[in-house]
Amino acid sequence: MNILLSCMYMNPNRIGLQIKPSQFKRSFSLLLFLYIFLHTHHLQAQNLSFYAGPSVPFGLYADNNITRKEAGFAKTGYHVGFLLEDQRKVRLLNTFFQFSYNQNGIDGDVIRNFLMINNPNIKGSDITAPWRQFLFIPGIKANWFKPGYDLYAKAGIGFAMYKSFTQIQYYDTLRFVVRDNAASNGLVLNAGLGININVTSHIAINTGMDMMYGRPNYGKISFSDGTNNKVLISDNEEVVPFQCIQWHFGLRFFLGKK
Repeated sequence: MNILLSCMYMNPNRIGLQIKPSQFKRSFSLLLFLYIFLHTHHLQAQNLSFYAGPSVPFGLYADNNITRKEAGFAKTGYHVGFLLEDQRKVRLLNTFFQFSYNQNGIDGDVIRNFLMINNPNIKGSDITAPWRQFLFIPGIKANWFKPGYDLYAKAGIGFAMYKSFTQIQYYDTLRFVVRDNAASNGLVLNAGLGININVTSHIAINTGMDMMYGRPNYGKISFSDGTNNKVLISDNEEVVPFQCIQWHFGLRFFLGKK
């Protein structure tokens, strides 16, 4: 990250991304997997949970040390999603499928100060879009059933579509630089704990936490000027780990007869 930021103040151009042809194939495979999973897991006798809550970054993803290449400068954000659990049979272990949209802002003050110190022509900069992740995760869920509630632990490995932040830099010559968001597809790991507290025979209050980890590669970064002429800056690829803890609160619905 620090190498890329160093390049950003050397040339008042627009940053772009070299799109990899394999990204389309990965996206198509992901959508095909999602369709097959939902088609083969009938909704009858399933648990469907909807949830939301804060997303707390940690590790390199949250690091704001400008000298570290993989620092993500991420701040606490939020996430929303749903979880579909196969409960056609009440048992200790069940399969689940989870979708989650996660968003973390970025510490723009650190980047702004770095750029302005290294280039007196830069008068300011704004972050216009945060880090964003779309997560599709199947896995195994272990349940401990108690009267009126149940505890659970779960683990899964799935696919993610990652989007990097977007930035505008302002120069004293009325020029500006836009850092477009880069895209990446890759794996994501998940582990979580939680509790369901029954309200009725079909509705429960759900609360818990999930830990997410991924290592997206956003590809090579290039500058482009006002005429869309792109100039490659570095052969290095931008790799910023995705590391966060998602705290959530929501409702679980049992879709069947008890």
